[in-house]
Amino acid sequence: MESNQNVQIRAYAETRVQKMVHIANTDLSLRVVNRTTEQADGLWQYARLLLGEIERAPSREVVESKLDSLPNGSEELYTHILCAKEATMTDAEKVFARYMFLCADISNYMPDFLAQMTDIIQQGMLDLVFCYANGGNMPFDVPSLAERLGAPLIEVLRPTEHTYEVRFVHLSIYQYLADSKKFARGCKIPEPLQAR
Repeated sequence: MESNQNVQIRAYAETRVQKMVHIANTDLSLRVVNRTTEQADGLWQYARLLLGEIERAPSREVVESKLDSLPNGSEELYTHILCAKEATMTDAEKVFARYMFLCADISNYMPDFLAQMTDIIQQGMLDLVFCYANGGNMPFDVPSLAERLGAPLIEVLRPTEHTYEVRFVHLSIYQYLADSKKFARGCKIPEPLQAR
């Protein structure tokens, strides 16, 4: 008998899958729901991110491949997402992404006016980091660049038209990134900052 949490995750998965035009109402949709519920094991964030990965899959074969090799737990899922994102990035985008995620690791050491919350990278901080990563020049549209490089693990919040902040969608992602040993298992470790 499924726990109440798994029943709710199953209902959530069924709702999300019905919105996926190419697999809704097919035999694959039932398999996606069953495997998501089983692997999530009560973890909402896992189900949300996994279904997002399946939703972005370009074909039935890719969906089936993902279902056959589902990551175990949040840590493996985060590694999978980061490595898949990295594989599609240009060299320049990889530099920006590494420095953005490096912010999570060093935010504990920043002065309070730069790092006020552990799961949020504030506008001033990200502007400085991206400017540094770009050789001292501000890149175009920092919030859109951050969103493109970090979604679905981060989201860009825009309280006003001219302000933004980057938030990790779950505190466990921040904790995962802050533990460089876990981050190093699947992807390249961000290069340390060097004095100019």
